[in-house]
Amino acid sequence: MSSTPAMPQEQILSYVLFGRASTQITAAEGIQVAQAAATLAGGGAGVLDKLRGGLGLDRLMLGSSQTGNASSNLNPAAGGSNTGGTSVSGGKYLAEGVYVGASQGLTPQSSKVVVEIEVRQHVTVQGDFSQTGGSGLGLNYKYDY
Repeated sequence: MSSTPAMPQEQILSYVLFGRASTQITAAEGIQVAQAAATLAGGGAGVLDKLRGGLGLDRLMLGSSQTGNASSNLNPAAGGSNTGGTSVSGGKYLAEGVYVGASQGLTPQSSKVVVEIEVRQHVTVQGDFSQTGGSGLGLNYKYDY
């Protein structure tokens, strides 16, 4: 991979995967960058990919989330704080364009369920519901180029 201006490979991967410099990502996200680099270098599936496959999930991610009580990413006023914490999330496609997943942070109150439905090409509707009663609904547009 290359970039303009020139950057180290891990920096490029960090921007591609998370939209941030490698100095601004969490340790868990750093692991994902390292696994992506190993996969691109021909090292095969990483630990997370093997775990995801073994659990029968379509998505498995380690990353950061809000701490405190879970709140909807789509409705931040529903509770929680804006500081980041560690979380694990995973889920499965139940049918083409229908994804159901869950996320759990470090506290019992930080769990939530996410449902994402593709309504048109590039357009999804996402709802999330937290253990504390927070919920949100969003319309997302995504275009990969």
